[in-house]
Amino acid sequence: MAASSQNRDREEADRPQQADLDRCVHCGLCLNSCPTYRELHLEMDSPRGRIYQMVQVSNGAPITESYVEHIELCLACRGCETACPSGVKYGRLVEAARAEIEQWIQRPLGMRLLRKLVFEHLLPRRGSLRLAGAALRLYQTSRMQRWVRASGVLKRMGRLAEIEPLAPQVETPFFFGHMGSGVYPER
Repeated sequence: MAASSQNRDREEADRPQQADLDRCVHCGLCLNSCPTYRELHLEMDSPRGRIYQMVQVSNGAPITESYVEHIELCLACRGCETACPSGVKYGRLVEAARAEIEQWIQRPLGMRLLRKLVFEHLLPRRGSLRLAGAALRLYQTSRMQRWVRASGVLKRMGRLAEIEPLAPQVETPFFFGHMGSGVYPER
């Protein structure tokens, strides 16, 4: 197979397929099963709204920051699939949309490095995950978290100020007890 044919096949594979998009009848039964829609109350953050946006991109609309944000906000929990009377495979659609986004947009260097760190080094390695959990616990249990929040350091770090309060509270049983056995396997 020629290289240009392979690239064309890859481009087709890395985008939501029209047949899958056409299954959605826009009935809205998926709305109540979508946690981001229930939280944000924005149509574009519902499965129906995201499918609408995927159709627009499929029809030639550009991939915009707004599109990327709405697709990235999806938790991919697939709760909408069980509520859908048309059998839309939403998980397949959102995965393909994310692959298409990665193919066509250039993320800032800092974001690329952070994603590489998290997805290639932190999550696949238990030792790295243990270290990150221990560092988060130290940050939360020492006075460091209060100092960082009070000093305004986070405000100079962009979106980190918005994300930092969302970090889960590290509890000893989670990381060191039976619940954390995936992170800290028993010996």
